[in-house]
Amino acid sequence: MLAATSDGVSSKSLHMEGKAIDVRLEGLPLDRLRDLALARAAGGVGYYPELGFRAPRRRSRAQLVGLGRGDCGMPSAFWQATGLLVVSNVFMTFAWYAHLKELNDKPWYFAALVSWGIALVEYLFMVPANRIGFTVMSLPQLKILQEVITLIVFVPFLVFFMRQGLKLDYLWAALCIVGAVYFVFRSS
Repeated sequence: MLAATSDGVSSKSLHMEGKAIDVRLEGLPLDRLRDLALARAAGGVGYYPELGFRAPRRRSRAQLVGLGRGDCGMPSAFWQATGLLVVSNVFMTFAWYAHLKELNDKPWYFAALVSWGIALVEYLFMVPANRIGFTVMSLPQLKILQEVITLIVFVPFLVFFMRQGLKLDYLWAALCIVGAVYFVFRSS
């Protein structure tokens, strides 16, 4: 009915499917409203300042990151979060395990203080990574991504820094994690 009685409304609009609305709030600037809608991380946001409104769109996060049936591809926020998580996990891995090789002859509290300092640097990358990632992924998706990155970082650390070998059982465990990635990112 809206498409038939109004100008400029497409019959294929998300508005017609009940998946989008136009919003304007008296006294709230449009750019602030857009930022608040994006911070909710519950879907996309159409921003039309020339028309004076925003159009929040309700889509699954899988569609937004392009891992489900969506066709919008991976947003830059996904890649930013992934890159920051890689850097964060390098520091985390050294904070958690390097003391076993390098500080083994020192008291445990000295190793804990050194690890704490390294972990602080890790958090300087991890906190922004999680905040950015949460704008395009659900919390379970973000957690599984972080775990996969942890293992990708850990394998070279294990082989090259700790000088320990890999076992076939590690491959099987990694395949289980790949399964977790599939299930958490597939469209529902």
